[in-house]
Amino acid sequence: MEIDADDANVQETTLGGTWVFARRVQIGLEIPWEVVMPRGAGSTAGLSDVGFSTQLLLCCERATGFTFVSVRGEVDAPTGDSGRDLGGNGAFSFSLLAGHGVTVVESQQDLGVQVQLGYQQEIRPTRDEREEADASGSPRVREKQLVWNTAFTWPLLDRRVTPVLEVLGTTTLDAVDRADQGTSVDLGVGVWLAPFADDGPFSPATFAAGWRWPVGGHRDSDGEALLILEWTFGGD
Repeated sequence: MEIDADDANVQETTLGGTWVFARRVQIGLEIPWEVVMPRGAGSTAGLSDVGFSTQLLLCCERATGFTFVSVRGEVDAPTGDSGRDLGGNGAFSFSLLAGHGVTVVESQQDLGVQVQLGYQQEIRPTRDEREEADASGSPRVREKQLVWNTAFTWPLLDRRVTPVLEVLGTTTLDAVDRADQGTSVDLGVGVWLAPFADDGPFSPATFAAGWRWPVGGHRDSDGEALLILEWTFGGD
């Protein structure tokens, strides 16, 4: 759930899946269902923008710790209804991701450090952006952003519990309202849980919960809560 600073709260439920093949290529699909709860008005619900992604592992593998570098592309198709504030503008992005394991305590799993550098852009302006541009006589600019994130993960208790700490940065390069340009920084905390025995029927299930909130720069929302249920099929 996203808690908006100005207009509405948004609750999103997403059915998603990823498929990894040849150990280097991952494709993904996300189908989001949104409930928009404006302040002082009735709620709306429906399908938002469906997401497609591809990630390619470029390198690397090490005998101890881990190191990887990958590239990722995503497209959120404008399948939602912009007239009801259920997406409808779409977006695309490209990212470079890298990760490395750092030994902190010999008896524990490595501390994982991951970084992401990316670019994202709207496919078309949102309804609010179009209305604002028309009212001010400005061009209908599609918002463009640089994304720079750093995440720290530390698997504990034989990987049963994995705390996560993230610093999430966004620099808006272009927007209809010049006040929306600039850099915002969010802090995220969460935990992944794998509570079931490895040989049990529910061993493929893992759970995650987290929260992110703005700590600096332009504020897009007051915060966001996240709950995830993940089920892994097959693999080796």
